[in-house]
Amino acid sequence: MRRLMNHLRPASLFRMITSLCISIIVLLSGCQPDNTSSSTTVSSSPPGTTTTITVPSPTVIIDLDEDGIDDNIENRLAERFAPVVRFHINEQYLPININWYLPRVRMRFDVNLGPDKQLLDKGQVNSTSLISQETNSQKSGISAEQTNFYLEQTDISGGDKLDPYRVDTRQGPGVSGLVCYTHVRPVSSGVHNGMYDIQYIFLYAYNGDLLTGSADSAHEADVEHITVRIEKDISTVHQIYYAAHNNEGRWYSPQVTGSTTDGYSRTADGRPIVYSALGSHASYPSAGVKVRGMVLPADRTSEGGLEWDCLPDIVNLGEKSYPREGMEWLQYSGRWGEIGAVGYTSGPYGPAYQDWWLSDPD
Repeated sequence: MRRLMNHLRPASLFRMITSLCISIIVLLSGCQPDNTSSSTTVSSSPPGTTTTITVPSPTVIIDLDEDGIDDNIENRLAERFAPVVRFHINEQYLPININWYLPRVRMRFDVNLGPDKQLLDKGQVNSTSLISQETNSQKSGISAEQTNFYLEQTDISGGDKLDPYRVDTRQGPGVSGLVCYTHVRPVSSGVHNGMYDIQYIFLYAYNGDLLTGSADSAHEADVEHITVRIEKDISTVHQIYYAAHNNEGRWYSPQVTGSTTDGYSRTADGRPIVYSALGSHASYPSAGVKVRGMVLPADRTSEGGLEWDCLPDIVNLGEKSYPREGMEWLQYSGRWGEIGAVGYTSGPYGPAYQDWWLSDPD
């Protein structure tokens, strides 16, 4: 409790105390507050169905992540549009839970001229130690810039061999450990001002080789996402952004009758369907071979593989400065995988240190 009180700004603290007082009064009086005149309805009407969800707009707003959006509305929006992900039939590297991943890595610091520094051994990395390191005038916690810290997956003894334990790390915890992280933000750019973006973030321990032969094109850790942009009425989907590689993603509108490649499709209850490309985990709205250019290896998505309904596995991250409880790892400023021989084989930085965290391309 003391930790939570220290974390809150005065305005947030006042709102929380007021909300608790109202709840106690309601309980003592044996009745429920009347929110009828101050409620917002979240609805979606895909062909043949009508789904309506009422999002209460209470007198007192709870906004622990200080982003200007009621946390209850964030949670309900994230659940309402939670995607269904269809993996390639040959995919072997599945999403991870960060709390499962951290005990399986060690933390190091990349030194430009000289050997890298070992900071934390396997078993010593957790959500607290991850953001508490300081070396070479850099801090591993919240930062305005990316830093030289990085995590490296280890073998069973904490070393650097590719043993069965490290292979298991690459493949993830399996279907029982899948997590879809979310981030809800207001849109404040141009004609989209007043809309909301719901980001669905998929974290992986490994992405597979895209190139055949001896060239290594894989890297430890992978951060992928889609963004569902909601109209000002917070019920209508404006467009959906399917992220792919380095700025190869694009915004899509709903599929036109007869089209299977130029628009997204939704489930019967109005939630988007995502096809995850083999190895790269790039997101697409349909199955098939995705040509990326003359010299770039094509992406491949397919039907018939594992289908993951993200709804039961939604976890809201909060904001970089004010993460949700248990999501403090969001502030980690280093890479989530080892440093590779070339740039594209190095592990990526976390979601809050990606350009798209605050601004997807319009």
